[in-house]
Amino acid sequence: MEVCVKKQKIHNLDLWNKFQNEKNLIKKSKLRNKLIEIYYPLVQKISYRVSKNLYWNVQPDELASLGVDGLYSAIERFSLTAGVDFPVFANRRISGSMIDGVRRDDIIPRSVRTNNNIFEKTMLEMETEQGKKVTEFEVIEKLGISQSDYLKNIKKYRPVGFISLDGTDICSDSKQEDYKKDFTEGSKIFKTS
Repeated sequence: MEVCVKKQKIHNLDLWNKFQNEKNLIKKSKLRNKLIEIYYPLVQKISYRVSKNLYWNVQPDELASLGVDGLYSAIERFSLTAGVDFPVFANRRISGSMIDGVRRDDIIPRSVRTNNNIFEKTMLEMETEQGKKVTEFEVIEKLGISQSDYLKNIKKYRPVGFISLDGTDICSDSKQEDYKKDFTEGSKIFKTS
């Protein structure tokens, strides 16, 4: 039994041919940069999609900068003989590069994020079912975790957040001055004459 594979039209085929056949490293680098320029909007599009799917806040611009590594890798590994258009080929590498970058830079272990997501999801389901706020002890009971184990190992279920007292990493630039002003004025209260 033969499998029929439909060849897709490869966009920018001439540029891809030049890039893949170029032996001169300087010329090849210039061609690669041209491909990065052409396909960077794909990175931006993927960054918005990935940003919406992440449970913690990461801006699409930050993800796009991480995605350029995936784009670079995809350009190096792409084969014209595969019969697939580049955006289809590159999509997984770019989004994977973004997620890997976020995980690499995250100070909270993945297991804690996973446990916290399960905890939060269960809490939301219980609140929806019961129509009222539920306590964390009701949630751990539903999850089958003993109170003593939960209290001893709370770091496994609740990520610790950090904030800056001068507001440099907790708000956008437009609100940053307000935070600095609040902290500065608040600190005057505690000064002794």
